[in-house]
Amino acid sequence: MLDIDHFKKVNDTYGHAAGDKVLIEVVNTCLNNIREVDVLARYGGEEFIIMLPKTNKWQAGATAERLRETIANLEIRVDSGTIQVSASYGISDLNGEDEEQTLERCLKQADKALYQSKEAGRNRVTIWENKDR
Repeated sequence: MLDIDHFKKVNDTYGHAAGDKVLIEVVNTCLNNIREVDVLARYGGEEFIIMLPKTNKWQAGATAERLRETIANLEIRVDSGTIQVSASYGISDLNGEDEEQTLERCLKQADKALYQSKEAGRNRVTIWENKDR
């Protein structure tokens, strides 16, 4: 799960057209840096989910770190200047080892990990490791 940091500030400072351009650039960056079998979906607002089949959470973390760095280095040109954004990430996985793991639980874990990234200062990747559900 990824969330664009301080996105409301982008809309408030540059306008919604610029915010839309930021969303498009972030999506295109993600699509250009994931495999064809991976799935990118908008989860709401400026929050996205990337599903990485046959990928463990450590490999997913490496992918997220690469995306984090690439997005942080984007320079998005709009009428009133250049916008730079960052994104925070939360990683969880559905593996066959945990029979109680469901997609819903996986999403909740990813969301909690994402919140930990934001609490720790944003623009970072957190991998869910807590065994307490």
